[in-house]
Amino acid sequence: MIIAIFSDVHGRAQLCFKLCTRWQQETGEQIDLILQAGDLGAFFSEVSLDRATRRYAQSDPSELGFLHNFVQYDPLIEKDLAKISCNLVFVRGNHEDHVWLDQLEQKVEGPTFPVDAYKRIYCLRTGISYVFQRGDEQLCVLGVGRIGARDNEEALQQAKYIQRYESERIVELGNVTVDVLLTHDAPRKYVYPESGLEEISLILE
Repeated sequence: MIIAIFSDVHGRAQLCFKLCTRWQQETGEQIDLILQAGDLGAFFSEVSLDRATRRYAQSDPSELGFLHNFVQYDPLIEKDLAKISCNLVFVRGNHEDHVWLDQLEQKVEGPTFPVDAYKRIYCLRTGISYVFQRGDEQLCVLGVGRIGARDNEEALQQAKYIQRYESERIVELGNVTVDVLLTHDAPRKYVYPESGLEEISLILE
């Protein structure tokens, strides 16, 4: 099984598929799954863009690549995607359209849900393990999306922060065998004293 991993592509989802297609052509091997560790830049409309994404998009329009190429069907994009068979599975970062993703997530019960017009990009729900199988091999991926709030921030007031129901899922996981922990943030206090997620520390322990 061959897995490609990306992070912080900020709208450039098409580039992930193009790079994997190029790699397959040059190596003669097939990629089975693409994992993306947050900040995919999954925005449904320009109204929902956060301040940083809007600012960067003024100088580099590819920052809005997901919005322009994956929200509405485009036969040229589908033609590109048809060159490779694997799907992309991502966890939320802090630069996503969380309100829209919340609405999509509420409609499903499984570990992942599609977010694009071509059913090639799937969001992995926090705290629910996802088992990917290819032939006689399988891979268990556990996702932790969004980020942790700093000590002086109101976590419940912003959708980019991990939500209480997601934290509860992680606490209730028990003993699960996980091959890959896919997350955008780090353990609490790992990078900065007030950053990170206790939930990630709990899973690693």
